[in-house]
Amino acid sequence: MPYDKDDVIQDLQLRVNALEYMVRMLVSGQSSEVKENIDELTNIEIERWKNKSPEIIQIMEQALTLVKR
Repeated sequence: MPYDKDDVIQDLQLRVNALEYMVRMLVSGQSSEVKENIDELTNIEIERWKNKSPEIIQIMEQALTLVKR
């Protein structure tokens, strides 16, 4: 499926997937303080999206599991 920059959900999914990759890379070599910051900021975004898109929340919650590995 080609990328459609006007499709908000597709754009968000792409961004979340990119962030998931970056989190994996950052967490692999960072201190516990960085991991806590990632966790805190992701939870803030979850609150922001809570009433807008359960799918995005699910992706973000899954991404949070990467921080805790």
